[in-house]
Amino acid sequence: VSELPPDKRAALVTKVSPETPAPQCVSVGPFDDPAVVAAAAELLKAKSFTPQQRATEDPAVRRFWVYLEGFTSDASEMRVLHRLERAGIDDAEAMPADAGGRRVSLGLFTDRDRAERRAKAVRTLGFRPAMSERMLPGTVYWLDLTLANAATAVPLKDVSALQPTSSSS
Repeated sequence: VSELPPDKRAALVTKVSPETPAPQCVSVGPFDDPAVVAAAAELLKAKSFTPQQRATEDPAVRRFWVYLEGFTSDASEMRVLHRLERAGIDDAEAMPADAGGRRVSLGLFTDRDRAERRAKAVRTLGFRPAMSERMLPGTVYWLDLTLANAATAVPLKDVSALQPTSSSS
C-alpha cells in the first residue's frame, strides 16, 4: 500500500474505531441433507443470526458399507439372500461378480451406528459381515454467518442436535 500514489492509498483506508471489534465470519457444517441444513438455518434465524446457505461439491461424503463376501456361486448368494429375508432383512442385494468378487450388500449407511447395528443383526444369524468406509462424491451444505465480534456465541450444540450423526463441526 505504501507504494501506491496518495490518492489511491486514501481510497483503501477504512475507518474503524479501535473500540469496535472486527466482525467475524464462521461457517457451520457440513450438512449432507438439505432438510437438515434448512432446519439449522431456521434455528439460527430464530436466535437472531442471518445465515447464508452455501453448497459445495465434496468428493468425500462418507458412507459405511456393510456386506458379506466369499461366495462361490449364484446359488450360494441366493440361499443367503433368502435366509436374510426370512430374518427380516429384505433390502440385501447380490452385487455383480465383476464389481470386486461375489458379495451380498447389506446396506450403505450414512451413520456408523446404524451400519454397526446392521452388522450385529447379521452376525446373530451366524454370518461374518464386513464393513468398509466408502467415500462418494456429493453435495454438502454450509451455513455462513457474520458475527458482530469473536465473543458472539453460536449455538452449535443446538445445530448439531439436528444432524442424525451429529457430524457438524
